[in-house]
Amino acid sequence: MSMIRHALAMLIVIVFVSGCSGLSADINLARELAKYNIDSLKSDLDKGMVTNANILKQYAQIVSSQKSELKPLLTELAKDSYSNGPKVAILERRLAETNDASQFKSEEALLTELQAIEQAASYQVYNDALSDPINVIADLSDGQLSRINAVKKDQSLKDNQAKDYGPGSQLIGNPQYGHWNHSGGTSFWEWYGMYAMFSNVFGGGYGGRYYYNDWLYRRDYSYYNDYGNRYYSSNKQKRAESARQQKAKPPKDFAGKKFNSKFSRTRSGSNNLSTASKSPKFSSSNKFKSKSFGTSSSGSRKSSFGSSFRGSSSSSRGVWGGK
Repeated sequence: MSMIRHALAMLIVIVFVSGCSGLSADINLARELAKYNIDSLKSDLDKGMVTNANILKQYAQIVSSQKSELKPLLTELAKDSYSNGPKVAILERRLAETNDASQFKSEEALLTELQAIEQAASYQVYNDALSDPINVIADLSDGQLSRINAVKKDQSLKDNQAKDYGPGSQLIGNPQYGHWNHSGGTSFWEWYGMYAMFSNVFGGGYGGRYYYNDWLYRRDYSYYNDYGNRYYSSNKQKRAESARQQKAKPPKDFAGKKFNSKFSRTRSGSNNLSTASKSPKFSSSNKFKSKSFGTSSSGSRKSSFGSSFRGSSSSSRGVWGGK
């Protein structure tokens, strides 16, 4: 099956590269590759071929059977293990929005968005992205389920000198789950829909609120905030986050401490992430070099198809073994 996909990918490359040149060729190619990766990802999810999607379903079922009051929240978290889940829907919407070039300040910005979507929909990057909801559920299991692609919670908090914001903290800052609400000169995290249970049931933060300036400096590792924002934030969301960071000031008791570099410093705590997640591929030309979230351009037109195929290393693992 992978040979057929590879042949189709090469055909797409030949057709579009031979028919166009320059930046417009890069844009056309990236759009086709993004669409291809999304379609392939949906097929893999439908067939149960995405390792962490299967673990996400299993974790949600296990904890739901033990804590029935959390079933609505766990059901919502597990939706990204399906082809019609919110994460795939967001990628499809972002791809559709690229048809309106006026929404982007330049062709270079449009190309960056298309390449981000392409990589976000690749098998390995999507598989890694599911580690955040998996680990949220693992933390809710009272130590019965293992974290995936991340070290134990206590070790991560210690290594990063981070604050424990309670269950769901890996999802704070991820626009799929909520947004930063600006009020009275401060910004605090506001969950969408069912995810409000993280504040209403578990508390966390300050009186159930998570303030941006505090969280930005004291947050722990999460896949999205340390790697996934390159792929799963839209062009508009990246600009908004950059503006927030420019205005943010550290808490008064943070003077002289670490983490003054904000998001440019990746938190430790990842474990066995794919090379695709850690080394994003953004094309460059004489006109264009990617500067998205501090990511330097690879200088290559290489697509993420090479990282889309599962291979023998994507084997499933046991779900028991503690936090």
